[in-house]
Amino acid sequence: MTRKVFCEKLAESRKSSGVKMKDICFAMNVMPTVIYRLEAGENNFSIDNALLYLKAIGYGLYLKEDNTNLFFFDCRENFSEYFKKLRGTAKLSQRDFASVAGVSYAVITGIESGKKNTAIDSLLLCLQQLNCQIIIKKRNE
Repeated sequence: MTRKVFCEKLAESRKSSGVKMKDICFAMNVMPTVIYRLEAGENNFSIDNALLYLKAIGYGLYLKEDNTNLFFFDCRENFSEYFKKLRGTAKLSQRDFASVAGVSYAVITGIESGKKNTAIDSLLLCLQQLNCQIIIKKRNE
């Protein structure tokens, strides 16, 4: 999935949620221009901002691997263990996976430590390489 497609899904989710822009801005502590740029996919933004946005509209980010497990991705810390498991299943070292996914080794170590706020473009490349489907839906559905 590209950033543009991901951002289109975010915008569709906001429209479906009925949450007002001012409420999203308050929850994220940002100006409306930040939301407009995020929804347009103009800039590479952090996964933390995407997760804050989704939380503000009552939606969640779910990952589905091989049409089996559904993983609720609510913060980068809980995602790190999940990502390590997926990479391990692929039987690739961090360096090998970084090379295959087209990201730097630092991106992979940052994701797996849960301490680095990863850019959405890098995360989308990694998830694509791991054959994870991204699902955005209302929380608790």
